Order: sequence, then C-alpha cells, then structure tokens
Amino acid sequence: MVREQVNTKKVILFTTFFFTVLYSGRGSLLPFLTLYFRQLGLSATQTGILFGGKSLVAFWTGPAWTRCAGRYKKKRIILMMALFMAIAGNLGLTLIPPVDKSLSLIYCPKTGNNHTGGASAGGNGRINTTEVPNTVLMTPNVPTQSTVEITSSTVGNLNEASLVATLTTHETSANYNFVNSLDNAYDQYKTKQLKKGKKISMDRFLNWLESHDPNLYNAVLTNTLPPDFGERQKRELNDGYEKTYSANFSGTTRWSLRGIQDQMFTLKDQFMDLEYRTFIFALIVILISEIFASPGQEICEDSLYETLDSVDETEKYGSHQTYCIFSYGLFAFITSLIVENASCIIFPETSRLMIHFYSFAIFFGSAFLLAFCYPFHTDTKIRHRSKYVIGLKSILSSRSNAIFVLTMIIAGGFQANVSNFLFWLLQDLGGSEILFGSVVFLGAMCEIPMLYLGVFLAKKITNIGTLALAMFFLCVRCLLYSFMQHPWAVLPIELSHAFSYGALMGAVSSLAENIAPPGEERTVEYILLSLYWGLGYGAGCMIGGYLYDKVGLVILFQGSAVLAFIWGTIVIATAKLAPQKKKTLHYASLLHGGDDDEDISDDSDEMFSDDWLVNALNEK
Repeated sequence: MVREQVNTKKVILFTTFFFTVLYSGRGSLLPFLTLYFRQLGLSATQTGILFGGKSLVAFWTGPAWTRCAGRYKKKRIILMMALFMAIAGNLGLTLIPPVDKSLSLIYCPKTGNNHTGGASAGGNGRINTTEVPNTVLMTPNVPTQSTVEITSSTVGNLNEASLVATLTTHETSANYNFVNSLDNAYDQYKTKQLKKGKKISMDRFLNWLESHDPNLYNAVLTNTLPPDFGERQKRELNDGYEKTYSANFSGTTRWSLRGIQDQMFTLKDQFMDLEYRTFIFALIVILISEIFASPGQEICEDSLYETLDSVDETEKYGSHQTYCIFSYGLFAFITSLIVENASCIIFPETSRLMIHFYSFAIFFGSAFLLAFCYPFHTDTKIRHRSKYVIGLKSILSSRSNAIFVLTMIIAGGFQANVSNFLFWLLQDLGGSEILFGSVVFLGAMCEIPMLYLGVFLAKKITNIGTLALAMFFLCVRCLLYSFMQHPWAVLPIELSHAFSYGALMGAVSSLAENIAPPGEERTVEYILLSLYWGLGYGAGCMIGGYLYDKVGLVILFQGSAVLAFIWGTIVIATAKLAPQKKKTLHYASLLHGGDDDEDISDDSDEMFSDDWLVNALNEK
C-alpha cells in the first residue's frame, strides 16, 4: 500500500493559523460572557446553571460526536456544523430580551460625558442602585419639566390617589429606561393582584416592589420620577409611540434586531413571569447550540495528530498551543479596549457588550471558511475499541490514579468560581472593561511558560507534589480575591495562575506519559482535561452560583480557599499511601506492531511473563 504523501510544514502552518483564529474568537467573547448574563439581569444561581449546563452537555456530547465523525468519516461536515452552531448559538443570545433594559446603563460606567466608578454590590452580589448616580438612570441632556422627589420618609404616606394626582401634572420625555422598568413592574404587580382578586393600591405596589425588585425600589426612593408614571396616560402615550414606530418602519424592520426583540418580548409576556423568561430563553439557546457545537476542537486536534502520526512526526504535535494561548489573551485585551472606548449604547437599545459577540462571529466565521481546507487524515485502520475506552482503562488500572482524578474534578469546580464571578467582583469594585481584558491577557501569558516547564516541574517534584502545589496556589489566589479593595490589585494576584492552572496542566501531561499505552498519551490527557472542564467545572458553576446568592462572593472565595488548602493537604498525606507506578514497556509488546487494542501498562506483567528478554535480564 502506498503511504499518503503529507507536506508536514504546510499542514502545521495551516492548522496553527486555523487554531489561532479559533482561539482569537473565543478570547473575544467567552471570558466576558458572564458580564453579559449579569447585564441581562440574571442572578448568580441562574448564571451558574447556564455555564454548568453548557459544560456538562459538552462533556457528554463532545466525545460522542467525535466518535461518530471518525466512524462514519464525516469529520469535515461535523466540524462545519459545530462552527456554525457556535456562531448561531452565541449570536442567538443577543436576541434575548433583558429583565430590565436600564441594566445596560447601570453596569456601564460611562453616561454622556460623565465617567463614574463602578456600582457597589451587597453580600449577594446584586447592584445597589442607591449608590449609582442619577445620571446613570436618566437619559442625558433631556430636560425634565415637572418632577417630584420620592424619599423614604414619604413612602409610608403614599396612596394611589395622591401619587397619581401628583405624578400626572405634566408630560416628560426623560428617564425613559427607568420609567420603562417601573411601568413594566407596575403592570406585572397589577396583573398578579387582579388574578388573586385583591385591591390595587400604590402603597401595596411599593411594598411588593421592595420584596420583588429591591434595586428598582431603591431607585424609586432616591431618584426623581417622571410626572406621568402611574396613570393610564403613560400607557396610552407608549402605545401611541409604538403604533407610530410600527407605522413608520413596518416592512423594513420586521426582521430587524429590534423587531425580533419586540416579538420575543410579546411572546414571553404571554406565558411566563418577568424574572424567569430571560433565564429560560438563555438556557434553551445555550443547551441546543452546545449539543452541536461541542466537538469542533477535538475533531481538529484528532485530525492533526493522526496526520502527523501517519508520517511518524507526532513530536511536532502541540507546536500550535503557544500561538493559540497568546492569541486568546491578545484578542481578549484588544476587544475589551474597543468596548471600553465605545458608547454604552452603540445602536438604539444595543449594549456595547455586543461588540464581543460581533468579534466572535467574525473570527468563527473565518474559521468556518477555513474548515473547507482543513487537512483530514483518512484512517484506514479499523479500531475494535474506542480510544476513550483504552484511555479510561489506563486511568482506572491503578488505585494510585484515583487521587489525581478527584483532584482534577475538585480543581475544576474551584476554577468555575474564579472564571464566572471574578469579573463580577471587579465590576462591583469599579473595574473597567480594559481591566477585564488585562486579566485575561496576563493569565494567558502566565500559561505559556508552563507549557514548557510544567512537565519538567512535575518530574522534579512528582505528579502528586505538583497537584498539591497547584491546590495551595489556588487557595492563596481565592483568599487574596476575597480581601481585594481595589480592582487593579487583581493583576499581581493573577500571576498565581501560572501554578494554580499551568502547573496542573503540566502534571496532566506527565501522568499521561507515565500511564498511557504507546500512542494513547493524548487520549489520556484529553480525558483528564474533560473531567476538569466538563464534570468538575460544570458542577462547580452550579454550586458556586447558588452559594454566591446565599452567602455572597467574599464568603464563596474564602470557602473555596479553605477547601483547596484542605484538599492539598489530603493530596500530600495520601502520596505515600498510594505511590504512582509507571508503565512498563515489554519487548514482546513490540511484536504486536503497535496494535491499538492492546493496553500496555504496569498491570501487563502477567501477560508478558514469558518475555524471554525480560527473563534473561532478570536471571543475569
């Protein structure tokens, strides 16, 4: 049989460029997705469920799609499907209506020509609008004609008749975002009261608002309200505006972004409450897109490795990782720089965070076009067993690997808290978009040296020692986060990422070298990383989000630090009780010609007990 001719340099150059484009798109969006969910009005619990569901779905569907792609030789089709669904899913998130449209201004420190610090948060991480300047909640440069100030001393004396009579003296066009939120809340309250057959009154509405939306209630107490709120004239005015808007733009904006959002607003009001609709829509979009988008990178990595393996140059595999990590951090910083200098609202009712989504779409769209030319190796071997089965057997073949597997899952859970809620903490401290990009860039730069030093470190202090080191640095990292008082203090703390994550990845590569059968090291490494980013990260997102809402972010980080220290101590204590074994390559195994079905490990001594070379050396 004639071996397929492969231009190795050309393959490596093209795949490196492809992965660089792919990682540039991810860096432009994924680190900032948590900020977008917060701007939509989602709680920490809901955000944790979204990220957790995404990770757990990818944990199961990624390997399944990859196996199908290899078995039925449809790698290119499935790769392009994955890239397309990634674009569609993330752009679909931009069509989801927020809980409160004014959040795009509350979480944006720039309004008009003013530049303010970030809003502070309470123990549960929710924005405290009493400390947000009035200019954030009001439309700038629009004069207010007749207004009335609502203070905490007057709330108890309010009733529907007096408030309506006072607030309906004149007409105003200011405070559109604030008024819209307040009007929607009043409509929601009135609908629920009518369904229950209860009396509607303004003082009851304020009591209801205090328990259902404390942020909006605080804004009512501290901000100037427009005079037309609370009267049907306000609703009629809005209805007239919507009719005028529809009459002027019908036929041209029906399928526009605004038109689709308006239709979704109408749909969600018909069948679910305000507080859950955004979360349900986001969950559906994320889960459906992730089911089909999960196998993209693994298919590309598999194909590159198989192509290099076909010409016996697997030592060149992994040369693209440095460029990928660098591009991830670089374009995260560049995109954040663009967003920082953009207006809070770049288009009508479009937050500046949409720049992240548009950047992602551009890079992934480019990757989709490059996928037409991606080099795929045609594997003529028939594998009787899945490579994942072989990898799992290698990992589970020794009890000494159990502590490693558990550590990967636990560390993934702690990483979920950092990835999901660190930016929330920085935002509450007044951090800017440029700071968020700097954090991602610095973290990426810390990972690059560990690509080369991680395995060396693991061999010097053993894999178990590296695990303990990573857990102790993770402990210090979370503890320092909990005591931060200034947002820019995060940058020196972020240097610990080199050991809390980079060293851990070095230990993964070192373990894969030690226990995997020849040629299956990458599979073992992939399984361990899946446990980290799939099972551990997914569970950590859900648990961390729930605890964030219950005990607050400070306690969450401090609790993570304590647990990381305890687990690091357990890792050290069990190191001597369960020493790791290295695989033994027997001479007789070479006669099998690298058969993929054979598992060569330290448990194969019995299989090759008649190895004549081993016996001769032992006798000597």
